[in-house]
Amino acid sequence: MIDKDNKPVAYATVIIEKDSTIITAAITDSTGNFTIDKNSKPPLRLQIKMIGYQSIDTVLTSISNNLLFVLRKEDRQLQEVSVTAQKSLIERKVDRLVFNVENSVAASGGTAFRCFGKNAANSRNGR
Repeated sequence: MIDKDNKPVAYATVIIEKDSTIITAAITDSTGNFTIDKNSKPPLRLQIKMIGYQSIDTVLTSISNNLLFVLRKEDRQLQEVSVTAQKSLIERKVDRLVFNVENSVAASGGTAFRCFGKNAANSRNGR
């Protein structure tokens, strides 16, 4: 398995099916090689998938020792990725318990007094 620049494609997924049943699934090694059990009788459906490359889906009518597949790069690019983080609602510190108001549903549309009044962790002695 190589790319268009004749470089081996390592860790591509190879799936071999016979009559819609998976016979073998393998990963290409660091040199782009994989093996097919010679006891498998053609025709066999061969699927090769690798992130960043176009998939190959073909039917093998015969099996030989040296099959060569060329994977082509996929031209699809992500436009934008957004990563957001949010603090936990309640954080346990060594000496205190922190209630992060900005993550609380009780904080929306109310005052700080009402927000803390609704917070069960704020009550003491059952009050």
